[in-house]
Amino acid sequence: MIVALALIWLTKLLRKIIRDRLALTKLRPSRLLREFAQAATTTHSAPLLCQAFCKLAKEIAGTSEFTVYLRSAQRLIRSAVTDPTDNQSSDLSLPAELGLPESQKAQTAYFISHVTFAEHPDANNQEWILLQSGGNVLGVVALSAKRKSLWRNAEQRSLLLLLCQELASALAALAIFTELAEVENLAHELELSREVQSILLSRSLPLMRGIQLAAKSLPVTDGGGDFFDVMEIEDGRLGLLIGDVGTRGMAGAFLIAMTLAFFRSLIPGASSARQVLEAINALLQRYRSVAETGIAICYGICDIRARTLTIACAGMPPPILNGQLLKLAGVSLGSRDVPLIHEEKVPLTSGDVLVLLSEGWNAVNRQGETLGWERLRHMVGDYMALSAEQLVEQLLQQTLDWSSGTPPIERTVLCLKVNAIGAR
Repeated sequence: MIVALALIWLTKLLRKIIRDRLALTKLRPSRLLREFAQAATTTHSAPLLCQAFCKLAKEIAGTSEFTVYLRSAQRLIRSAVTDPTDNQSSDLSLPAELGLPESQKAQTAYFISHVTFAEHPDANNQEWILLQSGGNVLGVVALSAKRKSLWRNAEQRSLLLLLCQELASALAALAIFTELAEVENLAHELELSREVQSILLSRSLPLMRGIQLAAKSLPVTDGGGDFFDVMEIEDGRLGLLIGDVGTRGMAGAFLIAMTLAFFRSLIPGASSARQVLEAINALLQRYRSVAETGIAICYGICDIRARTLTIACAGMPPPILNGQLLKLAGVSLGSRDVPLIHEEKVPLTSGDVLVLLSEGWNAVNRQGETLGWERLRHMVGDYMALSAEQLVEQLLQQTLDWSSGTPPIERTVLCLKVNAIGAR
C-alpha cells in the first residue's frame, strides 16, 4: 500500500516537472523579452508599460497574480494589476527600512524579504520584487502566493526577475524621456512667450508736443509678466499704462494680450482713469480661470493742453511724481469682490516728472536688503533735470548696481516729463 502511494506521488511529481519544463520551453525567454522591448519602445506611459509587464508575467506564472506599484514621493501607487476584481488599497507607504544595500545597487530588480507592507491586506502571503535604478526606488512588484511551490523553480524565478529588470530599465528610461520632454516643451513655451511679449511691447512711443516719453522693460528667462502701453486719446490727451499679470509663460503672454486689447478698446470712451480700471475688472470676471492670480495695473491720463494728470492704481507700486510717492490704494483686478479704486487728479507744470515702476524695481542686494520706494523716489528727485530717457537709464543703472550679484529680476518703467511751455 505504501509503495503504491509512493508511486502515485512520484508519478504526479514527474508530471508536474515535465509540465513546468514544457511551459518554460513554450515561453521562450527571447520572445517574452522581445515583446516587452516592443511595448517599451511604443509606450510612453508608465501605467501602460506596467500593464504590458503584467500580461507577459502571467505567461510565466499563470496561476499567480501580479500588482505593480510605482513610487510617487513617499508613496507606492498601484499602477497595474492582473486581477481586475482586486479591490485592495490603491497605494502603500514607502517603508523607511527599504534601504538599498550597496551590494544590490547595481541590480535593477531583486527579491526582497526584509520589508513588510503593513497596509497591504494580504502582505504575509505576498512576495515582493524591488524595482530600482541608480539606488533610487522606482517601485515594487507584488506576487501572490497561490502556488508557493512555483517559486521554488529557479528557472521561473530567474525569468520573472529578468522581466522585472527590463521593466525597471524601461521605467528609468521613460522617466528621463519624460523629464527631457517637459524641459524641451517648457523651453519652447518660454521662447514663444518671450517672442509674444516682445511683439506686444514693441510699439514705438508717440511723439507729442510738450512732453517727453521714455520706457524700458527688462524681461527674464521665464517670459515675464510686466507690460506697458501708451496711447494717444482725442483732445490732446495721453493714456499711460503699466501692469503685471502675475503669471509667466504662454499663459502670462495671453493675459497681457487680453489686457492690452481691453485697454485699447476702452480708453477712447472713458472719462476717467478709475472708469477704465473698473471696466477692465468687469471684463476679467468672465475670464477668471485664466486671471485667477489677479492683474495689477496703474493707469494715468495726461491732459497736455490742460496740464493735468488723472491717475488710478490697482495693486501696482505707488507712482512717483517729482520725487514724491502718490499713495493710491487699490488691490489687483480680477477678484470676485469689486476692488476699491482711488483716483487722484494733480496739476502739471513745466519740468514735472512722472515715473511708473513695476514691482521688480524694489530690488534686493546680496545682503538681503531691499532698495525700497523711498530710495527710488529720491533717485527720481535727483535726476529730474535730465531728459526722460536719461532719467530711465540712470534709474536702471542704480538699481542694477544695487542688486549686483543677485539673480536677475524683471523690471519695467514708464516715464513722462513735461517740457517748458513752447518747447517740443
